[in-house]
Amino acid sequence: SAYIPVFVFCKTPTRTQWSTTTMDIGIGPPMPVRSKTSSDSETSSESENDSEAMTGPPMPPKTAQPSRRDSTKKRSRSESSSDTSDESSAEDNGDDSDDIGPPLPSSAGNGIGPPMPAIDRPKKKRKQLKFEKLYISKLPCAKQYEWSYMHRDTVTHIEVSSTAFVVTASLDGVLKFWKKKLGGIEFVTKFQAHQGPITGLSISNDGLYLATCSTDQHVKIYDVINFDMIQYIKVDYIPSVCQWIHQSNSIRGILAVASKKSPEIRIYASDRGEQLDSVTVHKTPVRAMAYNEKYQCVISADISGMVEYWNASMPFNSDMPSSVSFKFKSETDLYEFAKRETIPTSIIIAPSGDMFVTVSLDNRISLWRFLSGKIIKTYDESSKVYERNQVEAAKTMTADRKWNILESFDFGQRKARESDRMKQLAQDSFAPCPRAVFDETGNFLLFSTLIGIKIINIHSDRLVALLGKEENAERFLSIALLQKDGKEIGASLMASMGVDHVVTSGNVMVTNIDDPILICSSFRKSRFYIFSRREPKDTEGQEEGTGRDILNEKPSQTEEKISTMSTHRDLGKGAIMHTTMGDIHMKLFGKECPKSVENFVTHCRNGYYDGLKFHRVIKKFMIQTGDPEGDGTGGESIWGEEFADEFDKSLRHDRPGTISMANAGPNTNGSQFFITVRACPWLDDKHTVLGRVTRGMDVVNEIENTTADHLDRPLDEIKIININIV
Repeated sequence: SAYIPVFVFCKTPTRTQWSTTTMDIGIGPPMPVRSKTSSDSETSSESENDSEAMTGPPMPPKTAQPSRRDSTKKRSRSESSSDTSDESSAEDNGDDSDDIGPPLPSSAGNGIGPPMPAIDRPKKKRKQLKFEKLYISKLPCAKQYEWSYMHRDTVTHIEVSSTAFVVTASLDGVLKFWKKKLGGIEFVTKFQAHQGPITGLSISNDGLYLATCSTDQHVKIYDVINFDMIQYIKVDYIPSVCQWIHQSNSIRGILAVASKKSPEIRIYASDRGEQLDSVTVHKTPVRAMAYNEKYQCVISADISGMVEYWNASMPFNSDMPSSVSFKFKSETDLYEFAKRETIPTSIIIAPSGDMFVTVSLDNRISLWRFLSGKIIKTYDESSKVYERNQVEAAKTMTADRKWNILESFDFGQRKARESDRMKQLAQDSFAPCPRAVFDETGNFLLFSTLIGIKIINIHSDRLVALLGKEENAERFLSIALLQKDGKEIGASLMASMGVDHVVTSGNVMVTNIDDPILICSSFRKSRFYIFSRREPKDTEGQEEGTGRDILNEKPSQTEEKISTMSTHRDLGKGAIMHTTMGDIHMKLFGKECPKSVENFVTHCRNGYYDGLKFHRVIKKFMIQTGDPEGDGTGGESIWGEEFADEFDKSLRHDRPGTISMANAGPNTNGSQFFITVRACPWLDDKHTVLGRVTRGMDVVNEIENTTADHLDRPLDEIKIININIV
């Protein structure tokens, strides 16, 4: 028999691919460009030569249509414990190769013939928490903080009591008391508690006692309910941390105070301030302590990474509590920090007493079983993990990973801030650090991270909320959760919140509305921030101090002098731009962004913008001007150098007619500006909003619709005649 060879010729289909890179064509939004092919190379060379390194507001994001190959891709399980949303829901179901067409199943060999059918494997069921929605409804959920309040110096400590009080402390030794109410908190009183930085602050489990210690070698005890100092203890060492270690029904408080220079822990009584005893279970100074009332035990950690359990009942000693289920530390994970050569900076006990959570200097949050001393799970929140996630999320960009990706320059700013924080900790391991807390049910864990504050369901590892991601100017550190209801409030506040179905008693109204709040400090900030279930109100155009950032502190003499100088400087409230196509009336935000408005107004009065053309016009996006060179590469500020961005949470790119500074990246403002013709939320916190168009939007639209070339330059010149300040 004869064999007839058969030759099969397969032609690989070509397809046009679009890259995600953009052409830099000026201080303004870069346009997306198509990936070059051999046929495109000649025609695109001229455009490349014309486009210099020019930057500005990015174009509105375009939604790419998925190909058939893309639709068959399946997301693999993330290896990062930080990406908790992915861990709980993703399965390693597929391959991510770049071959065109359906991928072969993993069991298929290289033989000739049809591939084997894929095996349907049952998906792993996620653990379900009963009444999860009810529990979540009692937690804060707002993406932005609702209010912030001031101290005169950096806020270092935040604690809440079971009696619904909030206590904050700052670097200058000032202590402030606040009371929870429906809709937020209200100020009660303040103390100049110490003459040096406060190193430790603790509130007893029953909410009756507050203790502070400081570098001024004093320990002070306060009656929380009556806002009164009841004990003053002078010590001969520098305290580091303090912790109440008595039961709620005790007739007096018992306070443990650690030293910053020695491993000894002193025990004091609240009524007389006398030292009752001392405990030495560590070999190096203690960095963190927590009291487990259920098992009458203290957990402490020192600066060498060693964690110890010790008995909190009299007589105080270093014996292992009988309640634990291990005899030797080698049976536990208590050596974990020493192995990793890191230090636990925070220990918090769960409401049930059966678990606790630690935060360490390497930015790992570990959940522990108390009785066994074993780690249940660890969440890695280090910047390296976020760098990897940033790259992976940019590649996949699946819907459930969008929360984990930031704009590149935004991520760069956060990373730089995190680097500064780690340098501070390298110099002083007792500096303020992030903290993790449980909710009142013990089912959810809240902790501060590089990208915001995460709320995790510890049973399913599911990320249920991410607070403060939009607050890119803040690196939140210490947090405290208060879920107590505000029962008694004034009738006016109730009416303003639109609350119905209330029972009145005299001039007091009572309601059962859930109003949880999360109070947070931030890196090197003299404010503390409050997250609730409400987003902040739009405060655009309101007087300074009447928005969400409350001015509750009198400014210093230097600040008053600067404020007076700013008031005397006449920046003007608005401007009228006369163009060859008509007039555009503007409102300027001199209070919110004084440097940007001063630069703009001074240029206008000096005639800097007279005769300049609109060099960049993009339909359904914006019109741009302010460059003496006329090509988007020139212009400078009135100071002869670039100046910093001025972002304000009340000024967003949320409407047409927004006037904003063009730039070449963070803090590179000069003279160029643009006017939007639509809402552009992706420009928020990237470009300074300095004004709004109040009249003449038809002129803006007419300029927008003019014919432009491939570089968005109008074919017919449109110029600014002059700009008058009013």
